[in-house]
Amino acid sequence: EKESRSASTVPADLISLMEYHSLKQKYDQKAQILSTVIHDLKSPLASIRGYTEVIIHGLSGPVTPDMKKQLETVVANTQRLARMVDSLLEYEEYDRSSYVAKRETIDLITVLEEAKMSVLPQMIHRGQKILYFVPESVELVANQELIIRAIQNILDNAIKYTPLERGEIELYVEEKRIDRQPVLIITIKD
Repeated sequence: EKESRSASTVPADLISLMEYHSLKQKYDQKAQILSTVIHDLKSPLASIRGYTEVIIHGLSGPVTPDMKKQLETVVANTQRLARMVDSLLEYEEYDRSSYVAKRETIDLITVLEEAKMSVLPQMIHRGQKILYFVPESVELVANQELIIRAIQNILDNAIKYTPLERGEIELYVEEKRIDRQPVLIITIKD
């Protein structure tokens, strides 16, 4: 009787091992799905960008200056989406504990303009404008795509909660020193 009881009980570490294998299998499935999605997104983005550039260069017919500017926004946003897809790849690396955010010296004005261009259609549609209060030249060392994404998300929220027609969004950049370290403070007021 004692032997049959011990034979029917499963040791706790075997249960833990079984749970580990189940979780690992789910993780591997998630990684495979993400890899497929990343691959499937890259092709249409490249196609959108390619055809848009063909149109911009007038190879499909005449392009007005306004059309060219709008198409350049499409190209910029397509490039941005491509970088986001690349960020998913980086996330996968991060998820495997080998991720190191790419940091580079970037110009904040360029970053702000790129973030603004991605939300510009919404601003135009809602009759809003954005005012910058930024020093002439500000460089920082950061991951450009992550900074653009953060500012774009905050601008997107500001657009949603700013009154229609004549609504203004103000963006302030202030350089400070905290514990003798240079710090940038970005404030968005809607």
